[in-house]
Amino acid sequence: MVQNRGQKPGRLRTSSGVFSRCELHSPCSGPYCEGRRHRFLLRWPTGLDNDRIALGCFANPSTATPLQLDPTLKRWFRYCQDWGFGWSWTVNVRSWRATDPSSVPDDAVAVTKRNDKWIRQAAQLADLVVCGWGKLGGERGVEVLDMLRAQGRVVHALRLNKDKSPAHPLYLPASCKPFVIR
Repeated sequence: MVQNRGQKPGRLRTSSGVFSRCELHSPCSGPYCEGRRHRFLLRWPTGLDNDRIALGCFANPSTATPLQLDPTLKRWFRYCQDWGFGWSWTVNVRSWRATDPSSVPDDAVAVTKRNDKWIRQAAQLADLVVCGWGKLGGERGVEVLDMLRAQGRVVHALRLNKDKSPAHPLYLPASCKPFVIR
């Protein structure tokens, strides 16, 4: 595999041509569980020839699928590529899929035990963990930070909001670099 910066996210160039590849991991039979309402982990290869994983932990999954990234994950993908990672992985503090954050139900519904399992497993395998749920993380964001730190992970952000929550990556400049959240 060769470096492929001119390709769209999720596209790899090999000696045999260009192909798309994305994996969605979930313990259920389909690509989404519970009526396709929850997504736990989304993995995209960046086209760089290495196995280094950058994990982004955001607010809640939106429209991204194994076949098409949404605007947030396109931005995250580009950061991962620019920083030299071979894989762009994403988990969320809430696994409930919604394009409008106000339509995400209470955490009793939006967060499942499987969600925490996937966050812990992905973080354990990642070379870099970057949080970016913004103000939408609320108390759940604090719980996830505590869970990641208890696991021994060093947690990063691209910027902090005034309330000290890790800023959502969508509208941040491409020049942002991860720093440790204290």
